[in-house]
Amino acid sequence: MATDTSDDAQVFLVIDNEVIIEMNSYREAMFSVVAAHHVFNIEYPKSLKMCFKFLEEYVFGMAPSKKTITYSTGVRVLMSKM
Repeated sequence: MATDTSDDAQVFLVIDNEVIIEMNSYREAMFSVVAAHHVFNIEYPKSLKMCFKFLEEYVFGMAPSKKTITYSTGVRVLMSKM
């Protein structure tokens, strides 16, 4: 039986040059990045903010704190292409 190894990875969450968590999948890593931003009250990088907001709402099921027009428009365009 073949094993799907498409998500095999070695990913580290590093804060202040210290490894906080070692993860073995990209899914776990994405969850950890979102969680770390919330736990440590860190803002997402401006260039990735909409991407992370999308992940929060549609992948992790988190209710958005505030939907901007830019975000709503972006989601509508993205969902129309699926």
